[in-house]
Amino acid sequence: MLPPLTTIEMSQSELARIAFQALLEDVQCKLPNPKGTEYVLMTSLVLRESTALSSKWTELHKREVG
Repeated sequence: MLPPLTTIEMSQSELARIAFQALLEDVQCKLPNPKGTEYVLMTSLVLRESTALSSKWTELHKREVG
């Protein structure tokens, strides 16, 4: 895509592990939790050219690392 789009990066294997865990817990549970169940999947923002902050963030990050 032009420009490259900003996206969210997530581990596909971690997503699969969490989904399997949720399915297994649902099958083994006799009564559903009335408040539901929350699962956490860590993600990270991948800034690309479609975001105006991309170039500013890259410059700032270079200064902090370098």
